[in-house]
Amino acid sequence: MKNDLITAYAKATHILGYATTGLTREDYLATPGPGLWSLAEVTIHIVDAELVLADRIKRVIAEDNPALLAFDESKWKENLFYKPAAVAAAVRLFAANREYVSLILENISEEDLQRTGVHSQAGTLTLQAIIEKANWHFDHHINFLYAKRANIEKPVNALYTV
Repeated sequence: MKNDLITAYAKATHILGYATTGLTREDYLATPGPGLWSLAEVTIHIVDAELVLADRIKRVIAEDNPALLAFDESKWKENLFYKPAAVAAAVRLFAANREYVSLILENISEEDLQRTGVHSQAGTLTLQAIIEKANWHFDHHINFLYAKRANIEKPVNALYTV
C-alpha cells in the first residue's frame, strides 16, 4: 500500500510542467470547458492545493493528531492573483514540493499511514487518506488541464493516471 501511494504521489512531480508547456499568455487566460476557470487559474489552484496538502502530510507525520485547516479555493483564486505571469513559478514550486515531500514519504513506515490529524471540516483523517486525496486532486485537475488544452486546439498526451 505505502509504496503504491508514494509512487503515484512522486510520479506527478514533472507532469504539471509538461501539461502547461508551450502555452501563451492568451492560452492561459482562456476558459474553455470543463469548468469556468482559466488554464492559469486551474494550474495555480493545483499548486496551492498541493501546498496545503503537503502541509497536512508533514503535520501528521511530525505531530500528534494535529489540527488541519480547510481553505476556500474560490477565495484563494479571487484574492491571490491567479494570473498567467505566476504560472511558471507555480509549476516550479509544484515540482520542487512534490520531490521534497516524496523524499519524506519514502522514510515513513506502513504504520505511519494510520497516523491522524483533525481536519476543521472533515474530522479525523489518516495520513493515507491525505496522500490519497493529494493523488486524486492532482489527477482530477490535470485531466481538466488536458481537456482545456484540447479545447483550445493545443492538445498534449495525458501522461498521468493514479
